[in-house]
Amino acid sequence: MTGDVLSLRGQRGIAAEAREENYYRIERWSGTFERHVQMPIPVQVDKVRASYRDGVLEIRLPKLTEVTPREIRIEVG
Repeated sequence: MTGDVLSLRGQRGIAAEAREENYYRIERWSGTFERHVQMPIPVQVDKVRASYRDGVLEIRLPKLTEVTPREIRIEVG
């Protein structure tokens, strides 16, 4: 995270291949990638967590708790 922008960088592995009696299939998604996503609301940068499991990247970005206004009573003497 840099400011309000989440940056993702990674590398896809070697292509997957499947051979059966009646067909042959290969996918060639490999190489590096980079994405930048601007967050629409402020997030708690120190609490951002990411995990990668079973081919799924999960990123948790907790919202920044908004400052609630506080009423201050002023006595005029």
